[in-house]
Amino acid sequence: MPSLDKRSKKKQRVDGSSGDDEPGTQGARNDALLAKVDPEYLNKPIDIKQGEAKTRALVASLGTVKKKLGESIKTLIDIAGEMAETLSEEHRDEDYHEDAKLAALKNDKIMSQLDRDFRAALDREAELDIRMTTASDLRMRIAQGHQMTNVHKWYEDKAKDKLEEYTSKTPRQRYENNVLFERYRTLVWESYTDGRGVPNIKKFLPREEGDDESDDEDFEFGAQTHNFQCPITLSTLEDPYSSSLCPHSFSGDAIKELIKSSGGRSPCPVSGCDKSLTLGTVHADEGLRRRVAAHVRRVKEGRAPGATQGRTFEQMDLDSEDEDEDDDGEEAHRVKKEMIKAARA
Repeated sequence: MPSLDKRSKKKQRVDGSSGDDEPGTQGARNDALLAKVDPEYLNKPIDIKQGEAKTRALVASLGTVKKKLGESIKTLIDIAGEMAETLSEEHRDEDYHEDAKLAALKNDKIMSQLDRDFRAALDREAELDIRMTTASDLRMRIAQGHQMTNVHKWYEDKAKDKLEEYTSKTPRQRYENNVLFERYRTLVWESYTDGRGVPNIKKFLPREEGDDESDDEDFEFGAQTHNFQCPITLSTLEDPYSSSLCPHSFSGDAIKELIKSSGGRSPCPVSGCDKSLTLGTVHADEGLRRRVAAHVRRVKEGRAPGATQGRTFEQMDLDSEDEDEDDDGEEAHRVKKEMIKAARA
C-alpha cells in the first residue's frame, strides 16, 4: 500500500490543528490578559454610547473570524473528498461491504485525523456562535441603559454556561443535525465508495452514554443514494441550487429562469411536491456542487455504481459536452491525480 506520508502531503494545506482543542480556550486566554488590568478600572460603570459601539465592534470581529473559519471548513471538506477518492483507488478491487468500508475509513490514519480536525472546526464554529450571541445580548443590555460594571466577567460567565452545555453533549448530539457535518460525511462516503448510497448518519456517530438508546432504531432504513439529474433539464445538474422548502435540487440557470417566467413564484417542478418556490427560497448549494463534480468524474471514468464496460447514456452525454467546452476544473483534477500517483510510485 502507498505510504501514508505521501498521502498526508495534501492534508498539509490545512492548518495543522491537532483537533483536540475544546471550545473555551479563548476564554482562558482572555482571563490571563485581564488579570494584568487594574481591578478598579474593570469595575467602573460602562459608558452607554462607548459600550454599545465597542460591543458592536466585538460582534463584527467575531463575525470576521467565523467567516475565515468557514473558508477553512470548506477547504477541509474539499481535501477530505480528494483524500477519500485517493483511498478508494487503494481498495478498488475489494468487494463492497458497508461495515467494512466504515471500518476502513475509521482506521485510516489520514482520514481519521481529517475527521477529528473537521469536528474540532465545527466545535470552534459553535463556540463563535455562542460568543456572538452573548456579545449581541450584552450590546442590547447596554443600549437599553442597564448600568453594568465588570462587563468582561458578565460576558464570560454567560458564555461559559452555554459553552459548558455544548461541550457536555455527545458527538451524536453535536453533529447529527449539523448541515456541514452531513455534507462532509456524504462527500467522503461517495468519493470513497464510488457513489454508493450513504449510510444512516448515526453509523458515523456511534451511540455513547447519554444518547437515547431508541436513536439506533432507524438503522433499519437503507443507505440513501442521490439522483444528480435536474428535474427541469433532465441532464446532470449544473451550478446546482437547492430549495430551502423541500429536499429538491435543480440546475441554477434552469430554476431561476422557471421562477422568473412564472412571475416570481413557481410550483416545485418535481412531481408530487406541493411547495411553491421563489428566488428567495432557492440557494446555490456548494456541498452539492462538490458531489456533482465527483459524480461526473466517476461517470467519465466508468466508476459509478453499476457501471459496466459499455458506455452509458450519461457517459456519452458528458463526453459530448466536453467536445463543446473545455473543462479546466476536470483537467486540473486529472493532473493532480497523476501527480499523486507519480509521487507514490
